[in-house]
Amino acid sequence: LEDRNLRVEVHGDDFEALGSAEDVAWLATERAKIRMIVDRGTLGPPGTADTVQEMRHLNRLISWDQQGITWEADPRHAGLIIQELGISSGAVSTPLEKEKLGADEDDENDAELAPEDVKRYQSLVMRAGYLAQGRTDLQRAVRELAKGMKDPRERHWMQLKRLGRYLVGKPRVVQRIAYQDSFTHLTVFCDSDHAGCIRTRKSTSGAVVLLGRSQVRSLCRGQAVIALSSGEAEYYCLVTAASEALGEQSILADWGIKVKIHILMDATAGKAIGSRRGLGKVKHLDTIFLWVQEHVTSGRITIGKIHTTMNFADILTKAVSGPLLLRLMGDQGFHFPEGRAKLGFDT
Repeated sequence: LEDRNLRVEVHGDDFEALGSAEDVAWLATERAKIRMIVDRGTLGPPGTADTVQEMRHLNRLISWDQQGITWEADPRHAGLIIQELGISSGAVSTPLEKEKLGADEDDENDAELAPEDVKRYQSLVMRAGYLAQGRTDLQRAVRELAKGMKDPRERHWMQLKRLGRYLVGKPRVVQRIAYQDSFTHLTVFCDSDHAGCIRTRKSTSGAVVLLGRSQVRSLCRGQAVIALSSGEAEYYCLVTAASEALGEQSILADWGIKVKIHILMDATAGKAIGSRRGLGKVKHLDTIFLWVQEHVTSGRITIGKIHTTMNFADILTKAVSGPLLLRLMGDQGFHFPEGRAKLGFDT
């Protein structure tokens, strides 16, 4: 398809193609020759012949208008979570609140759930995890809920109900992908929460990947080892962010798009470890993590400093306030519309 300048992505038995109106029309003609393929239509900007401006793909709601493209995770899952939890009021401004220090196994909130509630909990968390793939605001909370999948306790159920109350107030999140003249970099914001888990003292890594001004990926992931300092935790986060950025860069290269990688951190110590060669004073670090230094030295990856209040990844590593959550989501192109989505399924 290179001679046609078409870029094709396959997801199971679904695929989508990006190209000019002429090349997409040619592909539609070729697809029509294969009876097993169902054509769901061609999404295009307003005023383009033989195109639609709204469609569902993989249960995501996609629209194209004069300002660009909007993309929304299936809001039906939010409705089903709210419905199953039996919540209709009491909306809260954040999906997660910081767990208090001193919690232990004797805490009354550490009691085991009833067998029937265990299955409900696991089912609802799986649904929340699916929804969180397209909702950056939920990913940190869902990571905490995932810790209880094997042996859910009362405290996990309380966290799940808080997530449900948050969804009552914000059942929908829409991302706007605005037009851009050009882009040259993948910009990655990364952050960590050193020893944030009060039970294991393990840290959490968060990263947000932007292509130009548009977010293309976000993640919240636990660190496998116990970091002995905040600088070490930030460096492990840098390794995660670099891995994700290289993966995105590789996908773009397959499509003939060449971009550089720039990683932004709010931690001086983590940036210093990534920018030098060798272990320095942190000799206990495993050498398998030092490949980032080589990429920084070669210039394939650059690292910069950003103030913590401007770090998009902050919402992926800790329980932030409601106003900060709204601002950081808004700065990434997300907004929270009210009412039912036009293309949404019934719950």
